[in-house]
Amino acid sequence: MIRVIPLLLTALVFPCVGAPVAVSASPDPEARFEVAVSTDKDQVDWNQLEFKGDSFPKILVRERATGKLLAAIQYSCDANSDARPIRENMKATWTPKGDRVALTVSERFYSHVIVFVIRDAPRGGIACKEVKLPAFPIEAVIPGFKEFRPRSHESVMGWTNEGHLRISRSVSADTLPGESGQVVYSAVYSFIYDLSHPRNPILISMNRDSQS
Repeated sequence: MIRVIPLLLTALVFPCVGAPVAVSASPDPEARFEVAVSTDKDQVDWNQLEFKGDSFPKILVRERATGKLLAAIQYSCDANSDARPIRENMKATWTPKGDRVALTVSERFYSHVIVFVIRDAPRGGIACKEVKLPAFPIEAVIPGFKEFRPRSHESVMGWTNEGHLRISRSVSADTLPGESGQVVYSAVYSFIYDLSHPRNPILISMNRDSQS
């Protein structure tokens, strides 16, 4: 679970030691913004993290020209699930206009999607907000659903021409015993979200792409 850290959207100096490190495909198409992590496994201050309270690496969105910090959320995935730097387990996918970015954040057994929308602030300047995607109860469409199995993956598929977000989710679940005994249900679903109103994103469609 990724916890949002409240942040005033003004020029800030980030309190971590060392320079933030950009992630894969991090600059937007117009090179105005980028996504970074506050520190990483190959940085000198990594061993100072306690991984409790507020002592976690952060995911940052900032202006490239000024370094101004627009948003920061806590990286609460399992940073030690593999040996690679955490920035190599993150990929940023921008809209052509560079006003929205979706991150696929991966760890060994799970992956997650994080979305930011960047807009002009009402009183001037730029505002960047994390968008909370509405959850869909996948268990409702699994016949005889009993419980989800560990390991699930969520990834960004891209953006539509209308600016809608496309993501993929793979799930595995145990089902209630039937005539052939208990069956493990595995499927991959695709979702499209309308983010026109970031505070109230809408699920436009859901499709089951594969099943076993």
